[in-house]
Amino acid sequence: MEFKRYKVINSQLNKLVKYFWVINSSQDLFVNHDLLPVGNIDIILNFSSPIKYIMDGSREFTPRGVHFNGIQSRKYGIQQSGKLNVVGISFFPTGLYPILHIPLSEFTNQTIELTNINQGLSSALQNRLTSDMPIAKKLDTIEKTLIQFIKSDYLPPEYILKVVNNLYVDYTTLELFCNRYGIHKRTLERIFGKYVGIAPKSFQKISRFQRVLSKMIHDDNSPNLTKLAVDYDYYDQSHFLKEFKSFTGLSPLQFISKSTSIKKIMN
Repeated sequence: MEFKRYKVINSQLNKLVKYFWVINSSQDLFVNHDLLPVGNIDIILNFSSPIKYIMDGSREFTPRGVHFNGIQSRKYGIQQSGKLNVVGISFFPTGLYPILHIPLSEFTNQTIELTNINQGLSSALQNRLTSDMPIAKKLDTIEKTLIQFIKSDYLPPEYILKVVNNLYVDYTTLELFCNRYGIHKRTLERIFGKYVGIAPKSFQKISRFQRVLSKMIHDDNSPNLTKLAVDYDYYDQSHFLKEFKSFTGLSPLQFISKSTSIKKIMN
């Protein structure tokens, strides 16, 4: 299985889309993995066999065509078999709202077929793309299509981008954060419900979890749990362990040692 990321070329998308990603395989595979919470949404264009999503260990959904997962507050499973040919559009936390034009809180913890939200965009992507199209042409077509659906009135102002970016790395209480940046707490909550899809506190937790996870994955040494708790402003090691397990179902050491964990996929 091959996984690649591709940069965004068109400058109009630079503040909306982080990157594109592509998964391909030349042989039949059976994928059965857990995906962990992240603070943004990806649109999935699947040119291979259906992807089954498993929520809460039992609730299943197999979307047709182009789809996306609203921000998830806990891990969920995916299953897929056969040769893989999947393209993903990974948006910045505030990047999808200007294209969908619907508050992203409507989609939290859900898997959504794009045709149910924006039939025009869904049809355009599906009609203009084919499975055997060269990847460069696919990505160029995707960029040109997305640009057609951006509404300038829905683009987040610079101060909102700044607030979201600052909260990504700021782990103080929301009260201190709001005082520091001169924003009312209810205003902050409305911003995140509309542009991001989750509450500010949840965004803080997921963002910190992802930063810790990246550190653990790229560190060749066994994780120093006390140091991680201190470096990422957890109250103490117990708080760190509890929050980590709430997202993965595992302790940090179990996560690292589990040979079939999503750690391999993320690498």
